[in-house]
Amino acid sequence: MNHYEMLDVSQSATQDEIKRAYRIKMQSHQNETDPEMFMQIRAVYEILIDSSNRKSYDEGLALGDRRLSLLEALESKINTAPDQVVWRDVEPLVAFADESERVAAVVLQSCYFLERFEEAIDLAKRLERSNRLPAQLREYYAYNLMSVSKYDEAIRQFKLIVFEQNEEVLETLLSYGRLLMQAKQYNESKVRFEKWMLVHQERRMSVWKEWMECTIFFGRREDYELPLLWLNNRFTEEEQSQARDYLTGMCRQAEEYGRHDAMQILLDKCAEWIRLDGIDPDYLNAVRELGGVHEEMDVAYQAKNIPLEFFYPVYTYIKEIKGTADEDENHVNDFVYLEWWLNEDEINRAYVMKFKLLYPKTYQFLKKKYDLCFEQIDWR
Repeated sequence: MNHYEMLDVSQSATQDEIKRAYRIKMQSHQNETDPEMFMQIRAVYEILIDSSNRKSYDEGLALGDRRLSLLEALESKINTAPDQVVWRDVEPLVAFADESERVAAVVLQSCYFLERFEEAIDLAKRLERSNRLPAQLREYYAYNLMSVSKYDEAIRQFKLIVFEQNEEVLETLLSYGRLLMQAKQYNESKVRFEKWMLVHQERRMSVWKEWMECTIFFGRREDYELPLLWLNNRFTEEEQSQARDYLTGMCRQAEEYGRHDAMQILLDKCAEWIRLDGIDPDYLNAVRELGGVHEEMDVAYQAKNIPLEFFYPVYTYIKEIKGTADEDENHVNDFVYLEWWLNEDEINRAYVMKFKLLYPKTYQFLKKKYDLCFEQIDWR
């Protein structure tokens, strides 16, 4: 028996008809002593009288019992254990995603977790063409776009969401700000974050933390000036205390993830706001010397324009600094291997000048050892 049958109304019943049916049903059970029946009727009524809840229920009803159970199980996994989502559970629902907002939400989220980004993008485009893409689905669409670096379209979607929400939903604004920074729209990001600091005064610490985190992991050195101006001149003592705890945590997080570029900037720009008790001073000095080396190596790894043999010594040396190198790992041995590799084939030697030109920080970091290695090359 579904909810409509329980109230003795048709699925097309109006709100007034549902209200009348509810009153009649409650009156017919008023002499009974079973409180569970009253609670059940009340729960059914609250679902059907609320337009949003009723729409979700109708969509589930249209799926049938088996698919509805599958949908509910997926919704639960997405909220509690997204790593347990598997495509074979999602696939039976895909055909219903164009007609059901609830199903579309699950499919878009599942595609994101399963890295099936293009399928999610195709679905969202169809929904947008048929004017069936509300703010929540637009946001899921944007995350899938970001995953394949389609930043311009992701930004367009977030602009629509922010406009629909009248810049009132702070969580959406913070996601938008992070997207702008990832897309290297630094000036736009800066303007937005400062505006939200002023508009959302009661939650400005949340805005500032997201602003700083985006700057630390996606920004440039000059991007620190404005958020640090807020920290030094506009925050209360309580906010400054929160900021100190936050920046200390961010520094340790940067250390944990090997983001020496971010850690170096934090140590340089925010040293007075960071508590570094328990971290080896020699390690901190080494990190300060690293500068943007790790960032440069990340760029090189993604660009794949220089063989990794040039970078192995630096990777190993960083691990030695952190004390995480294995017994058989040694950057000196990596230089021996690099020298052998350069002499193995003439085409390998052609990368030497390109490496020096494209990645000067990495080269300067171990310049003497690189120079010694390059001098030992038999150029024949």
